[in-house]
Amino acid sequence: MPHIIYDKTIIEILVLFLLQHGELYAYSIMKLISSLSEDTLSVMGGSLYPILYKLKDKGYITDRIEIIGKRQRMSRVYYNLTASGQEYLQTLLADRAMIQNSMEKIFKNAEGGVDS
Repeated sequence: MPHIIYDKTIIEILVLFLLQHGELYAYSIMKLISSLSEDTLSVMGGSLYPILYKLKDKGYITDRIEIIGKRQRMSRVYYNLTASGQEYLQTLLADRAMIQNSMEKIFKNAEGGVDS
Protein backbone atom coordinates (compact mmCIF):
# COMPACT_ATOMS: atom_id res chain seq x y z
CA MET A 1 0.00 0.00 0.00
CA PRO A 2 1.52 3.36 -0.99
CA HIS A 3 2.34 6.06 1.51
CA ILE A 4 0.13 9.11 0.95
CA ILE A 5 2.11 12.35 0.89
CA TYR A 6 0.60 15.25 2.83
CA ASP A 7 3.74 17.39 3.19
CA LYS A 8 3.07 20.42 0.99
CA THR A 9 6.73 21.13 0.32
CA ILE A 10 7.38 17.59 -0.88
CA ILE A 11 4.35 17.80 -3.18
CA GLU A 12 5.60 21.14 -4.53
CA ILE A 13 9.04 19.65 -5.22
CA LEU A 14 7.57 16.64 -7.01
CA VAL A 15 5.18 18.74 -9.11
CA LEU A 16 7.86 21.22 -10.15
CA PHE A 17 10.34 18.45 -10.84
CA LEU A 18 7.91 16.55 -13.07
CA LEU A 19 6.92 19.71 -14.94
CA GLN A 20 10.57 20.23 -15.91
CA HIS A 21 10.03 17.41 -18.38
CA GLY A 22 6.98 18.92 -20.07
CA GLU A 23 3.40 19.91 -19.50
CA LEU A 24 1.15 17.64 -17.47
CA TYR A 25 -2.38 17.64 -16.15
CA ALA A 26 -3.22 16.89 -12.50
CA TYR A 27 -4.24 13.27 -12.93
CA SER A 28 -1.07 12.51 -14.90
CA ILE A 29 0.99 14.10 -12.11
CA MET A 30 -0.67 11.83 -9.54
CA LYS A 31 -0.13 8.75 -11.72
CA LEU A 32 3.53 9.63 -12.41
CA ILE A 33 4.30 10.10 -8.71
CA SER A 34 2.84 6.67 -8.07
CA SER A 35 4.49 4.88 -10.98
CA LEU A 36 7.92 6.56 -10.73
CA SER A 37 8.05 5.77 -7.00
CA GLU A 38 7.22 2.15 -7.88
CA ASP A 39 3.87 2.56 -6.13
CA THR A 40 5.41 3.53 -2.78
CA LEU A 41 4.14 7.15 -2.81
CA SER A 42 0.76 8.61 -3.61
CA VAL A 43 -0.71 12.12 -3.78
CA MET A 44 -4.42 12.66 -3.49
CA GLY A 45 -6.30 15.26 -5.51
CA GLY A 46 -7.37 17.03 -2.33
CA SER A 47 -3.71 17.72 -1.59
CA LEU A 48 -2.53 18.27 -5.16
CA TYR A 49 -5.05 20.81 -6.46
CA PRO A 50 -4.44 23.45 -3.74
CA ILE A 51 -0.69 23.14 -4.44
CA LEU A 52 -1.26 23.61 -8.17
CA TYR A 53 -3.40 26.70 -7.54
CA LYS A 54 -0.79 28.14 -5.16
CA LEU A 55 2.07 27.53 -7.60
CA LYS A 56 0.05 29.15 -10.38
CA ASP A 57 -0.87 32.17 -8.24
CA LYS A 58 2.81 32.69 -7.41
CA GLY A 59 3.80 32.48 -11.08
CA TYR A 60 5.82 29.26 -10.74
CA ILE A 61 3.59 27.42 -13.20
CA THR A 62 1.15 28.40 -15.92
CA ASP A 63 -1.87 26.56 -17.19
CA ARG A 64 -3.73 26.10 -20.41
CA ILE A 65 -7.13 24.53 -20.93
CA GLU A 66 -7.74 22.02 -23.67
CA ILE A 67 -11.19 20.86 -24.70
CA ILE A 68 -11.36 17.07 -24.93
CA GLY A 69 -13.93 14.45 -25.80
CA LYS A 70 -16.07 13.78 -28.82
CA ARG A 71 -18.72 16.31 -27.90
CA GLN A 72 -16.21 18.85 -26.61
CA ARG A 73 -17.98 19.18 -23.29
CA MET A 74 -15.00 18.29 -21.15
CA SER A 75 -11.74 20.09 -20.61
CA ARG A 76 -8.34 19.27 -19.21
CA VAL A 77 -5.98 21.76 -17.58
CA TYR A 78 -2.32 21.34 -18.51
CA TYR A 79 0.38 22.87 -16.32
CA ASN A 80 3.78 24.18 -17.41
CA LEU A 81 6.86 25.21 -15.42
CA THR A 82 8.00 28.84 -15.65
CA ALA A 83 11.55 30.16 -15.27
CA SER A 84 10.72 31.42 -11.77
CA GLY A 85 9.28 27.98 -10.99
CA GLN A 86 12.58 26.41 -12.01
CA GLU A 87 14.43 28.80 -9.67
CA TYR A 88 11.97 28.05 -6.87
CA LEU A 89 12.51 24.31 -7.39
CA GLN A 90 16.28 24.77 -7.04
CA THR A 91 15.73 26.71 -3.80
CA LEU A 92 13.44 23.99 -2.42
CA LEU A 93 15.95 21.26 -3.34
CA ALA A 94 18.82 23.15 -1.71
CA ASP A 95 16.76 23.69 1.46
CA ARG A 96 15.84 20.00 1.60
CA ALA A 97 19.47 18.96 1.12
CA MET A 98 20.60 21.27 3.93
CA ILE A 99 17.93 19.90 6.27
CA GLN A 100 18.80 16.30 5.37
CA ASN A 101 22.51 16.93 5.95
CA SER A 102 21.81 18.63 9.28
CA MET A 103 19.60 15.76 10.40
CA GLU A 104 22.31 13.26 9.51
CA LYS A 105 24.80 15.26 11.60
CA ILE A 106 22.42 15.27 14.55
CA PHE A 107 21.85 11.50 14.27
CA LYS A 108 25.58 10.83 13.98
CA ASN A 109 26.56 13.14 16.84
CA ALA A 110 23.84 11.79 19.13
CA GLU A 111 24.79 8.12 18.70
CA GLY A 112 26.79 8.11 21.92
CA GLY A 113 24.01 9.80 23.86
CA VAL A 114 22.80 13.31 24.36
CA ASP A 115 23.95 15.57 27.18
CA SER A 116 21.70 18.50 27.95
